[in-house]
Amino acid sequence: MNSLNTGRLVDCHFHLDLFENPVRIATEIEASGVEVIAVTNTPSVFKATQNLVSCYKYIHASLGLHPQLVGTRSQELVLMENLMKETRFIGEVGLDYTTGNEQEIKLQRKVFEEILKQCAAEGDKILTVHSRRAASDVIAMIGPDYPGRVILHWFSGTIKDLKKAMEYGMYISVNISMVRSAKGQSLIKHMDPNLVLTETDGPFVCVGKVPAVPAEVINVIYFLANAWKCDLEEAKARVYANYFRAVNF
Repeated sequence: MNSLNTGRLVDCHFHLDLFENPVRIATEIEASGVEVIAVTNTPSVFKATQNLVSCYKYIHASLGLHPQLVGTRSQELVLMENLMKETRFIGEVGLDYTTGNEQEIKLQRKVFEEILKQCAAEGDKILTVHSRRAASDVIAMIGPDYPGRVILHWFSGTIKDLKKAMEYGMYISVNISMVRSAKGQSLIKHMDPNLVLTETDGPFVCVGKVPAVPAEVINVIYFLANAWKCDLEEAKARVYANYFRAVNF
């Protein structure tokens, strides 16, 4: 873990429940002071994450239904609606068009539309949204007047899609994989610094050969500081201010 003070770091997309020892990881997160949104992939595992982090200040359990799992878990949509009042954080949700199955895409859209409707009814939700190969549809389905906050996780759409998302006030969370790719770097150059957040997507993203943990968003901050032509502390402060604004609307 980086030796710098990590009290103002933010990880907006982290799969705590998928680590081998989530209790140990949660304890390390709390000690580091990193603000973490602990996403889940199905409603049926949400309560376990919620119970795990209930005694921690900096980790927020997020209720999700991953688009790649809707084919086998769409029946959990009812459970998701029942749990909706237990957290402001919703994710991982969204669309994933890497499948070539049109029926599956249709089901993903139906489920995502229902989730958006449920969240809009509550009015205070913070969504972390998956949009792989589906950015334009995700942005259009959410629209410009959505009554909640939207964070587009690991955005990989076009610059045109990115500009539309930012026009609608959506936040973009950047991870180390984006920083390491030419496309990711190009997208970051077009991002409004006031809408940029950081994430790890651990354990799906690694630092070296080790699954990324929240304090390692400092690696993204280094890149952002360079891109924004500011020092490290200013970049950290800006991302934290963005996060504070996103979750306290």
